[in-house]
Amino acid sequence: MLKRWPTIISLGLMRLFDSMRMRSNGSTIEAVTLVLSVCANSYSLDKGKEIHGYVIMSRFQDYAFVQNSLISMYGKHGDIEDTKKIFSEIKVKSLMSRNAMISSYVETGFCDKALEIFSYLENTEDNQLPRPNLISWSTLIDGLSSQGWRDESLELFRQCCILVSCQIQSQLPTFISLCRFSNARSWKGDSW
Repeated sequence: MLKRWPTIISLGLMRLFDSMRMRSNGSTIEAVTLVLSVCANSYSLDKGKEIHGYVIMSRFQDYAFVQNSLISMYGKHGDIEDTKKIFSEIKVKSLMSRNAMISSYVETGFCDKALEIFSYLENTEDNQLPRPNLISWSTLIDGLSSQGWRDESLELFRQCCILVSCQIQSQLPTFISLCRFSNARSWKGDSW
């Protein structure tokens, strides 16, 4: 029964959102962002595209949280073309939008593109651009290791520990993900 709660909550949220849309007062940016997150994690891409249409109709498409949620939704459903289109339309790309794009690229198997964005942030001389944060590092390391890029993920993990001087507690989820990948490879007889 406990496993069905997220589905029940998601269904309730979608119904509530649909009823908000039908009313004359519409819905809020926060509600749209939340519903896009539900679409990314448990609903079909068709429902997400319907919500995207509502976003455009309601003129919410220029809000950063909505744009980042759209990137995540399309990325999690493997629609990298729409993901890239939305990312390219963002006027001021925040670290959050770049992290969403990194995540979308690794989830769809375009690890080289994810590394490209990450490297650009890390090596740019533009002081206006944000540097990768723990989310950037963890997303890329976990994504690379889950896609089989073990050497690259280990090298990034090593760099993260050296360059960012992260505390071991904050690196634990990333380290666990590397161990999970390493363990899965050992069971298959692969060596590091």
